[in-house]
Amino acid sequence: MAGLKDSQRPVEVEAAWEMVNSTLLPAGAQRSANAVVSAYLQTIDPRHSAILVERMAGPVRRTLEELATDFHVTRERVRQLEGPADADIRHHLEHAEDWLPVRWAVQTLIRQAGSIAPLALLEGCVPKADRRVRNLIRWLAGYKQSAGMLIRDGFTLPSVKDLPRVDGNERVIDEYELIELLEGAGVLAEHVPLAIDQIAGLYRVDEQLVDWTGSLVDKTIAVLELRDEPQELDDLFDVVGKGSVRSFRQRVFEDKRLSRVTKTKLGLSSWGGTRYTTVVDLMVSRLQGGPRLISDLAQELEETYEVSTASVSMYCYAPIFKVSGYIVALRRADDPFVPRDKAEQVQGLCLLGESLIWHVPVDGDILRGSGRAIPHEIGTFLGLAPGNPGLLLRNPIAHIPVTWSEKTHVGPSIGSLQAQANALGAQVGDVLRLSFGERLGVDMSLVAPPRHAETPAERLSRLTGLPEADCADGDRVAEAIGVPKDQVFETLIKRGDELWAEAFQELIEG
Repeated sequence: MAGLKDSQRPVEVEAAWEMVNSTLLPAGAQRSANAVVSAYLQTIDPRHSAILVERMAGPVRRTLEELATDFHVTRERVRQLEGPADADIRHHLEHAEDWLPVRWAVQTLIRQAGSIAPLALLEGCVPKADRRVRNLIRWLAGYKQSAGMLIRDGFTLPSVKDLPRVDGNERVIDEYELIELLEGAGVLAEHVPLAIDQIAGLYRVDEQLVDWTGSLVDKTIAVLELRDEPQELDDLFDVVGKGSVRSFRQRVFEDKRLSRVTKTKLGLSSWGGTRYTTVVDLMVSRLQGGPRLISDLAQELEETYEVSTASVSMYCYAPIFKVSGYIVALRRADDPFVPRDKAEQVQGLCLLGESLIWHVPVDGDILRGSGRAIPHEIGTFLGLAPGNPGLLLRNPIAHIPVTWSEKTHVGPSIGSLQAQANALGAQVGDVLRLSFGERLGVDMSLVAPPRHAETPAERLSRLTGLPEADCADGDRVAEAIGVPKDQVFETLIKRGDELWAEAFQELIEG
């Protein structure tokens, strides 16, 4: 106690401390703090006792209204009683000789708790004491009780936004400076970890404190600042992610503070350097200097951005590029892309007058609402070309967008067919028939299940969507497929329409 700094002793106990420091206690004459305070509470005005225990020192303070009801007096009268009750107990603390154990307990608590400490410390300072006594000693020492902690009156933890940062970082906390800040505010070294844990918005990543407030993007920035190098997207999601990986990726890719530096890694835009966008954009930027060997271009992008060489080879066949042997170049305006025109080779496709009929197996992607690629031949039939504005196909259930990007090698794409599939009661394994007609419309239906004792023409009509009368004539079927009659069977087999081929063969052999 003699080594305690004067600044660590509250003014209200200074006189008591001086008395303790200069008084010799007779051996065996000292009562416990619990006994002294308990006896005091029994001798004073019961109203003073209730005010001290239940309002001034209680962890949950009773209101003036509640005490006034108990005392059968006004709230103002309760307020008048507070002053004498407070003054009397503090007088005893400072001047009563038999209160030396209480003064000792108060000063011990101050010395051991500092500005913040675990509540369990109170029990050690006042062992085997009544709960009311412990609360009074805590209050006399100048502490409030909150969430399992002792907090010195007037002390507040700093907010996370006011904490010192490591130089050059916005979200990495300088823990050494934080410790100095807390100790300067009276937090004892042994209680610093507790104090840090109570600061809302702090989190440890790799054993280092970071500002963990804000959005998932803000937390991602905190991790990147701390690790100071690009990170794998999956690793970042493991640290900060909530919800779906897809949603996380979308949010970080959209934020200008972050930069995608490879296909799978993310960095801070403030670091500068080359920014990864898409494989095609990276290829375009490299090919602006002239044609390149596909192998050289693929190797460069793999080394710089961790892009798969196979991806580069595939994207070379996007309409924006032109491949000549082993060389790829940007396509010139005077050398337009020529779409594939081999409708006879497209599975599930046939022509009926001015309409084009296409059959699509119903799968999980359709039922989930995903879009999908469609054959070049359908895009051309609809009047699309790579890079042109898309269009909306009219449909009674919902209009459907169709686009053809010059930067994709898979051809045109159609939007979600989910609404139409649901309206038809489609299930996985069914076949959805799309009939593209005039004025940019599309009708949809499901291929019906087999009927009993179908004729070959009936079965072919059910499978293809062609009129039964046309299916009874092999020449009309050949015209719909787009090949001579003697090539229909082989063509259908090659393109994957085995059921059509079997029905056609039975029709011919009829």
